[in-house]
Amino acid sequence: MGELTQVLTPSLVDEVLAKTERVQVRVRKLPARVVVYFVLAMALFGECGYRGVWAALVAAPGMPDIDPSAAALRQARRRLGSEPLSVLFDQVKGALAADGAAGSWWRGLRTVAWDSTGILVADSEANRSYCGRASGRNGVCGFPMIRLSALVECGTRALIDAVLGPWTQSEESQCTMLCRALRPGMLVLADRGSKGFALARSAAVTGAQLLWRMSADLQPPVLYHAAIEAILGLSAPDAHTRVHTAASTLRDTLHRYRDYRHRTRTPAWAQPRQNDVMAWSELTVALDGAAAHLAPEDPWYEGGHGILTALLGAYTAHNTVAVLTDTPAAAAVETLVAPVVEDAFLQHEHRQRFLEHALAHDGEIRDDPAAQQLHAALLNRSRASQNSPDQQVVDRGKARRWQRLAHQLKDDFAAFVDQTPEHVLDRLELGLRTHEDVLAAIADPKYGRLKAGLLNRLETSRDWLPGVADEFTALLDTTIRFAYLCYDIGRKMGGSFTEFLRKRDKDGKKQKVDEALFHQYYREVLEFSALFGIVKSEVIDKAGGRTDILVSFGAVQFNVECKIEEDDASETGLREYVAQAAEYQNTNVGFAILLALDKTVGSEGAANLVDSIWIEPVQRLGEVEPCLVVIIRIPGGRENPNLLRPGTAS
Repeated sequence: MGELTQVLTPSLVDEVLAKTERVQVRVRKLPARVVVYFVLAMALFGECGYRGVWAALVAAPGMPDIDPSAAALRQARRRLGSEPLSVLFDQVKGALAADGAAGSWWRGLRTVAWDSTGILVADSEANRSYCGRASGRNGVCGFPMIRLSALVECGTRALIDAVLGPWTQSEESQCTMLCRALRPGMLVLADRGSKGFALARSAAVTGAQLLWRMSADLQPPVLYHAAIEAILGLSAPDAHTRVHTAASTLRDTLHRYRDYRHRTRTPAWAQPRQNDVMAWSELTVALDGAAAHLAPEDPWYEGGHGILTALLGAYTAHNTVAVLTDTPAAAAVETLVAPVVEDAFLQHEHRQRFLEHALAHDGEIRDDPAAQQLHAALLNRSRASQNSPDQQVVDRGKARRWQRLAHQLKDDFAAFVDQTPEHVLDRLELGLRTHEDVLAAIADPKYGRLKAGLLNRLETSRDWLPGVADEFTALLDTTIRFAYLCYDIGRKMGGSFTEFLRKRDKDGKKQKVDEALFHQYYREVLEFSALFGIVKSEVIDKAGGRTDILVSFGAVQFNVECKIEEDDASETGLREYVAQAAEYQNTNVGFAILLALDKTVGSEGAANLVDSIWIEPVQRLGEVEPCLVVIIRIPGGRENPNLLRPGTAS
């Protein structure tokens, strides 16, 4: 006890006991102060029982001749509880090394370290339930264990902080709690048990510097694996899926890696590796952009400049990506990637015309050495193919099977169909027919007045910018075209796909079916429009919800909400839905569309189309600019026109 009282003075112990209200009420043979020292001695003589620890504690000459039983010691320990020991530790913990002390400082930083260990406890039912047991290759440990994680000062071995918990509590979790003791000016040493970006982030935000040993299965090796998977997957039949999956893995990993690096100073010796990671990431992003257009069924309807830019970026990646330039890896990437990009053009002749047109009319593509190199390679491979005896004869008969396209293209028709796959021509003909029919239907002054009124209101928004205005106008035109189609479909047209437009559900039991058909039919119209390649449906995790239709023009996105209304489809009633459409645009430009299926159409018939389209501004508290939501009301559940009767004008 004499040794303990020199480090932890009786006055300090008495102060802690008073603070925690654990001072004995009456005089005992085992006062609270003595019990504190007894518990401390248990840590020094862990192999002894209660009586053995007490004997070691009072072995010095002059100590009182008291010999309590093990039961008395156990009861005294229970009376004391754990709180005084916890407060006592808080009083004495902390760094001790003076400035410049050997082993405790490195280049002005106080060196500290943390680690975890396991401590065996008694094999009782309560301990087994709370603590759990460690397990390994040789089975389960015979005794329950608690986990102790400690932060110590190097050199002095002074305890700065410690965390105790059940063995089931992870080392990462306990070390995260130890971050409360880290300060700027510390250098934290740790072994590979301290892993995970969450722990690294928690430690880095304290201002302390980190020097940790990392295992090989952590990032950034995951980044390299994703890049290799993208390179090898580019030539696979499912290239779009495989490369995109690899790129998504890399993107998520890189996001966490950058988040960690952003909070940690990068020493000079680590900079080359960080640059290496970024370069491989650049390559994978380039391959992902190219893979989206490699499939034979991709018709390249629109976004020509963007498509060529993505393909050319992958085609010359071995020369442009920093990590590959002038390295053995450059030849491997060139061998694996460049032929795949060339094949994408050679699969269909119209794609080569696509490149030739850009070389003739697009200044940026014309001056791009990669485009010139690709064009030359395509010409060489085409000549070699023409001289091959295995070349197949092109089917000229399909020129007689496309009257609608022949009417549209006239003299260019024969060359066009020779260069375009049949499934593309199928979709194109359907799109042309639909487009022509709608143009004829809306070629009237009333529609012109409606369109001018909508655009005049939209132009008042500060978000009506280049790169936004034309794109939203295209989406609005297509959606209004859909509305015209819905108005013009009769009771016998459209089949089961457009049942939602007709009155066949008097009991209202098919609301979910109608809503799904309504959504699907609108998406089908978009699929056969110029927007088909940029439309996604049921996009989850958008502003905490799920948007029905999301149309993406690069970084600019617009959402279209599809609703079914059976009670009140007036302007006031539909206004209840505009907040949801506006919410999905909170991180983008302030324009959205609400497409409402009106199931309240009565015996007098539906309101005309022009009066069923209007703009509703949505401006929440704290917003300077409202989000403009275009509401388009579609009449559903309509009666046979022969049964309609005039209603009372309001």
